[in-house]
Amino acid sequence: MSNHDEELNPFFTGLAKWVIAHRWTTMALAMLVTTICMVRLVTNPLVLDNRPEVFEPKGSNATVVLSELREEFGRDDLFLIVFEGDVFSLDFLKKLQTVHDEVAALDMELEEPIEEAVPEQAADDGFGDFGDDSEWGDDEGGTIIDQVVSLVGVRETRASADGIVVGELMDDWPTAETMAAFKERVVSDASFVNKVVDKEGKRAVMAVRTIEMSEPDSARVYHLIHDILDKYKTDGFVPLMGGTPSFTIRLNEINIMDMARTFLLAMLVMLVVMAYLFRHWVGILGPLVVVQLSSIWTIALMSFLGMTLNYINSVVTVFLVSVAVGDAIHIQSLYRDKRRDGLSNEDAIIHTLGITGVPIFYTSITTMIGLFSFALASIKPVNELGVMGGCGVFFAFLVSCTVVPALLTFNKTGTLGARENPESGPIDKLLDLCNRASGAGPNGKRNLRLSVVMGVALVAGGLLAAPTILVTHDPLMWFPDHFETKKASDTLDEYVGGASQMSLLIEINSEQGIKDLEFMKSLEKLEQYIHAYRDPHYGDIVGNITSVLDIVRETNRALHGGDQAYYKIPDTPRELADVLFLFENAWPDQLRRLATNDLRKTQVTMNLKWLHGDEYRPLTDYIEKGIDELMADTARVRPTGLIYSVLSTMGVLVIDLAKSFGSAFFLITILLILLMKNLLCIRLKDFKCKRDLKNH
Repeated sequence: MSNHDEELNPFFTGLAKWVIAHRWTTMALAMLVTTICMVRLVTNPLVLDNRPEVFEPKGSNATVVLSELREEFGRDDLFLIVFEGDVFSLDFLKKLQTVHDEVAALDMELEEPIEEAVPEQAADDGFGDFGDDSEWGDDEGGTIIDQVVSLVGVRETRASADGIVVGELMDDWPTAETMAAFKERVVSDASFVNKVVDKEGKRAVMAVRTIEMSEPDSARVYHLIHDILDKYKTDGFVPLMGGTPSFTIRLNEINIMDMARTFLLAMLVMLVVMAYLFRHWVGILGPLVVVQLSSIWTIALMSFLGMTLNYINSVVTVFLVSVAVGDAIHIQSLYRDKRRDGLSNEDAIIHTLGITGVPIFYTSITTMIGLFSFALASIKPVNELGVMGGCGVFFAFLVSCTVVPALLTFNKTGTLGARENPESGPIDKLLDLCNRASGAGPNGKRNLRLSVVMGVALVAGGLLAAPTILVTHDPLMWFPDHFETKKASDTLDEYVGGASQMSLLIEINSEQGIKDLEFMKSLEKLEQYIHAYRDPHYGDIVGNITSVLDIVRETNRALHGGDQAYYKIPDTPRELADVLFLFENAWPDQLRRLATNDLRKTQVTMNLKWLHGDEYRPLTDYIEKGIDELMADTARVRPTGLIYSVLSTMGVLVIDLAKSFGSAFFLITILLILLMKNLLCIRLKDFKCKRDLKNH
């Protein structure tokens, strides 16, 4: 049998002949599709979205509760800025005041406006309709800033002739002579410590709440705030910007840089390898075209489907580099061999595609099955990675079998770097060594046994090691230590109550809502219960807790002349109703941030130290136990927030991977069985033909 007598697949030989006859049409169609995709990406570019809730499983209860919480109370994630320096000095406070005012006055036109929930009007509950005249948005300035809270802008409740008044803590600025007393007053008050200042008085905190907006708009706000901070940064006034929005924005920016850097590096390595292997512009251009077209088509398809990019599905382009290059190299390598054997250019293309078409199809289809199995995943980014990766593999296969042969028609004389001695190159020698190690050499039987033993050992080792794999999630570890976001998080954790956040959405059973004294007492017990938690490894991880209890206790204290003994819930329902009525009249905006118009829903926000995702599990179990024991009779309490988003993701990740790998293994096994059956039939037929010829 000659070198050119291999069995050729009729479909792929026919495809090769068509491409040869219509090479310009083939390339024109590819360019047309690419042009449509590029127009789509220019007019509707993909945006990065790495918000924690993006990675939650479909139908996650945490997501449902979080959406309801934001609908009722506005945005829950804040920009947190830590200022390090001599907080209780006039110079520091003046700079802080300037920054506070400039941040509060920020304004810009949103590129992607989001319609915010309008608070429902409550029926007359004897408490006033504070929803009528208090809208989302702060009364301090800009339209994009909902609220700014800092030492120079925090409110305090004071007694007045008419009851109480809510005013600025620093309505009367301290002087150099009164600064020591002012410091003592602030750091001894639970209303301010770990909220606007640390207990040592060496760090001030500014919390910035924006209106609900898209990720790109939030990124613009982040940089506007950062520009303000940079203007006033000095040795004695060092701002560090953190919080969940800052974290997400910086992660997006790093993601973009990493995507570009990784893709360009992969392309550079590919070009160097292609230049070494083929030494001809056609041989270099072929893999490059496959990579570029399959990547562009895949990204454009994501845009057409309305997807966003994140740090999981964004790796699909880098993944396609290896897959696409493999298909193109397989075709071009065999083509080169055929040219070296003396075939004409057209015959070499036909033989190459007729021989390689089926193997490339099978490798592509098995890879697609493996990737499409991730469509079973409950986590959206993982689902999208699988679906888009599978589509990208198909695009790479399509381009490899059409555009690459069309490009090869322009190679009239060259053999794409073929050597006279095909075994003389280092790569050829390496491949020959691999062949002999797998049992293809002179000692094939012995080497095959060795290969089987090594394979079984590797599989067994993998199975034994699998249960020891730790599934965790701590995106903060992805940041280098010198990054501002990480430094801010570490500072918040160590000195100011914590950089992470958990919320409770509470629906009160009583029609009185937050005016119900029994509910308030049970809420206070829950708060005390949570504060008592100590992690076995990290100790005290729960920082400040913000709830309607704060305004009740502060108002009650103010009504009793600032006596700290009255920093508690009033003793009678009547007193509680009076306290809430007086506060509502003094500051309706703040009450609206903590309770709905009908007073039946309220929220609790907890600041926690940043831990690995799975390390929060003991705390969440502890809190849920406390909710069942302390709140079951008075309210329905549902936890949510970043921590629950992470735990929800981790809870289904292993199950999703098991389902995906299991389904992929089953389908690929069936496919390989069918393939081996067909090959066996072909071999048996070939053997029978040879035997019949021998007998004749």
